[in-house]
Amino acid sequence: MNRVAGGRIFLFLEGGDMPVIDLGTVVYRNFDHEFNKMLSRESAVRKIRVNILFEETPAGYRLSLTDEDGFNVTTPMQWQKETARTPQESNIKAQLSKMGNTCFEVADIEVRIEGERFIPSSLLSDLRRTASQKLEETRIEQFKRPAAGTVRTTPFKYPVDHLTYLGNVMNTRARQFYRDYGVSRIDDAFEKTQPETGSLMFCRHCIKQAVGLCPKQAAGVSVEKNVGISSNRSIGLSSKESVVLSTEQGCKQGSVKRPVKVKEPLYLSMSDGRSFRLKFDCNQCRMEVCIEYDGASQKV
Repeated sequence: MNRVAGGRIFLFLEGGDMPVIDLGTVVYRNFDHEFNKMLSRESAVRKIRVNILFEETPAGYRLSLTDEDGFNVTTPMQWQKETARTPQESNIKAQLSKMGNTCFEVADIEVRIEGERFIPSSLLSDLRRTASQKLEETRIEQFKRPAAGTVRTTPFKYPVDHLTYLGNVMNTRARQFYRDYGVSRIDDAFEKTQPETGSLMFCRHCIKQAVGLCPKQAAGVSVEKNVGISSNRSIGLSSKESVVLSTEQGCKQGSVKRPVKVKEPLYLSMSDGRSFRLKFDCNQCRMEVCIEYDGASQKV
């Protein structure tokens, strides 16, 4: 877009030909002058506000700086007092206000001197630099990281007194949280203790449903004992007969060609030789993968 005049838009085109634009088409500028101008400005800088007190002492003068967080420093200066012929307060405030590239900015300045005193500007500048540097060092030395917010307790108690490894308690803060809510026995998370028996995971995906043997969806399915199911979906039906059920053979959810007897428990067999026993909670449509293996226990 080159310019806008009289309600008309003039485009800057190298070839000079105007593209065909239908009436009502929304046209966007690819250069926003005001936006780019805003981005080119100096970024926001946070300054720490300080109050300055410059006062007279028997031996000379004293400069005190107090920042918004309560840190305070005082820098004394011995100087022979000399009466000025003209008012000096405005010059004193002007010199002490020049914080330059420090992290401070002046919120208020108070000058307490008797009469008019002549103080060289160079002396005031040195005093200001010394005091501001001293204040910055004090902030660093005395800084204390704020404590993390505490958990607000409620009168409600956790529904169980014993939290098993399924609670996934891995650190002291999680453990303290459950203690605050009345849990007396807290077991470590699975990854921390590596128990030899127990549940590895709870799955909505079900092997029986995947191969068409869901008791809720497939008619004629019954359960017996002791046969395995591996990841290639091979199911041993009995010691005399074995059949492979797959989607290519039309074994879909809710459809089984003939009554099938499936022996349990079933096992998931991994390529590295590990096997995991399966439990089925058909009332909740949930499959549980256990780390028990063929009556013995194995670590994961």
